[in-house]
Amino acid sequence: MQTKRVTFLDSMRGFAAAWVVVYHLNEEGKFTPGAYQAFVEAGSLGVPIFFVLSGFSIHASLLKSPEVSAFLWKRFWRIYPPYLASLAVVLVVLIVRKIATGTNDLTTIPHDPLGWFETIMLTTKPVTWTVPINPVYWTFSYEAAFYLWLTLGLMFPRLRWPLLFAPLVLSNAWSARPDFFVGYWCLFALGVAIAEWRHEGKILAPALAVLCLTDALLHRTFGETMAGLAAFALIIMALSNRFAWLNREPILHRVGHWSYSLYLVHVPIGVWIALSFDPRPRVLSANSVWLHWSIDGFALLLSCVFAWAFARLIERPSIMIAHTTPSWPWIYWRAR
Repeated sequence: MQTKRVTFLDSMRGFAAAWVVVYHLNEEGKFTPGAYQAFVEAGSLGVPIFFVLSGFSIHASLLKSPEVSAFLWKRFWRIYPPYLASLAVVLVVLIVRKIATGTNDLTTIPHDPLGWFETIMLTTKPVTWTVPINPVYWTFSYEAAFYLWLTLGLMFPRLRWPLLFAPLVLSNAWSARPDFFVGYWCLFALGVAIAEWRHEGKILAPALAVLCLTDALLHRTFGETMAGLAAFALIIMALSNRFAWLNREPILHRVGHWSYSLYLVHVPIGVWIALSFDPRPRVLSANSVWLHWSIDGFALLLSCVFAWAFARLIERPSIMIAHTTPSWPWIYWRAR
């Protein structure tokens, strides 16, 4: 079955990206208890939503790819050039900060060639001990591992289902909390299960989803599990005719078109630059609520404007290249 594109999936991406932005804007703050505090502190749950959405979208794309080279070509151009460009943005902000203040108190930068190599190759912590120069970069190590694991299923079609189940079996057999991509595979594979069900409708797809939820309940936080389950349910709803009205959401789906750019640049632009104009510390008190919200709104708006421009200048041209035909004979492998 062919997977149709529905705009509500972009709406979910837009919401998740904005939620993560608000979380990082207030990560260092201490808040008076309230609804805003609860919303802000839960903003990290945008990441599980992204993982489930990514699992569905990437696996649906992979199932339609006849060749490994075509799949890897699209993933490379979709993800890597914008990542490198965002790394340049980070470095420019750090250099300006160093010139203006004489110090770098924003982040940890690599101090040796190996650290820079690991940063460029998306193999920072938790893959290695190198701390990501941008705190959001840790998720790309997981995404890259997910893509490579799914690619094995394309190269060896008969092993596709064993490969999908293997990390979950390993994780559920793990007495402690699993490390690296095995620990988050349960969220990514929730989206994979939807793509598989729409592709062939095999009973293995619901079994995969059940095992994912079991693993999440055992090894992820309750919030992560609920966020992943909510994303799972909303994707199914958005793909059904009964809930077609979801696809008429007018605002967030537009943000979703450049949510990747927003995710990449919101820390250097929103957190490091915009918050430098905050006349007060990142502390929300009874008499500074409106000021705090105004500054958050300004930082979010500045991040969105920059992300929109970044998407037009960097991300969109990279996507256009991704849709060209690759010529990589050295990795050519047709799925059988």
